[in-house]
Amino acid sequence: MKKTDYEIRTITKTTADIFLVQHGIPVRSGTRYYGLFHQNDLVGVAVFNSMSSQNTAKGCFGLDDTSQTGFYEVGRFVMDAAHEADAVPTWFLSECIERFRNELETKALFAYIDPVTENSTPFTENGFGCYGLTPKRSDFYEKLDDGSYKMHSRGKPQGVSGEWRPRPQKGRLLRIFDRNLTATWVKTS
Repeated sequence: MKKTDYEIRTITKTTADIFLVQHGIPVRSGTRYYGLFHQNDLVGVAVFNSMSSQNTAKGCFGLDDTSQTGFYEVGRFVMDAAHEADAVPTWFLSECIERFRNELETKALFAYIDPVTENSTPFTENGFGCYGLTPKRSDFYEKLDDGSYKMHSRGKPQGVSGEWRPRPQKGRLLRIFDRNLTATWVKTS
């Protein structure tokens, strides 16, 4: 397969969500959604979103809460396995980043990957540096009446029956576009 066999288009959240669910990936609200098409079939999705936590830019660059415009995440980057050859994922991500930056002022892009199951190559070949793993954290899972568990998402779980479970650590990736920024995170590769 050649890159000329593909087309990148802006897609809707609904289209992106259907693709992500089909690939077993949790959906994510985004700022921009891009799809990679091969012979009019959707074979890849890239979702760019605002930072999931303001602590990210604060911890990485030492910025206060009022200085955080222009910071975004590549929230989802998913491809059909049959289309992961011939540098197609790297090209797709590169094109999406360029389109995103043409639409929104972008000082830096963050991305998080599972170091065991996800490939960082499209990111590193697009200028992202690796900055170790996210900090160790746990999430509270509330025990429901039927004996199952559901992640507790709002407020402190005081007086709620359940258990704390460790959250998997993700690899932190970062690409800085603003030359006035310097990461305080330690680059690992």
